[in-house]
Amino acid sequence: MHRYIDEIDLKDWSTAEGMHRAIEWLRDSRKILDDEIYNALLWSPSLVMLANRPDVFIDLISDPSEPTMYAYTTDIYNPGLPADEARKARELPQTKAFLKSVRLPEYWRKVGWPDICSPIGEDDFECH
Repeated sequence: MHRYIDEIDLKDWSTAEGMHRAIEWLRDSRKILDDEIYNALLWSPSLVMLANRPDVFIDLISDPSEPTMYAYTTDIYNPGLPADEARKARELPQTKAFLKSVRLPEYWRKVGWPDICSPIGEDDFECH
């Protein structure tokens, strides 16, 4: 992966050094996530799911300064994790807040709920 980073143009997201640091962070995601690593991870937010950090994934895709991140909303459905880990990611408060911010619960109430989420009364919902 490191060699690949040196061969592609990342100037819109990060520096090569930032991407190398992000790869190292993915290997041990307990390390501090600084701005350089965060910006590098914007290149592909789904990568943080491989590090078992759905909390960081939700932070990345809900970053208001990055409107293109909404394209990663589908990763909430299939984050590339085993089923039990994906469920844990969907149950995070950050996931619920993000789904509310993009108004998906409003949409689901009109057209039907996906298998992974369900309504709770008239004003709340849960994802599982």
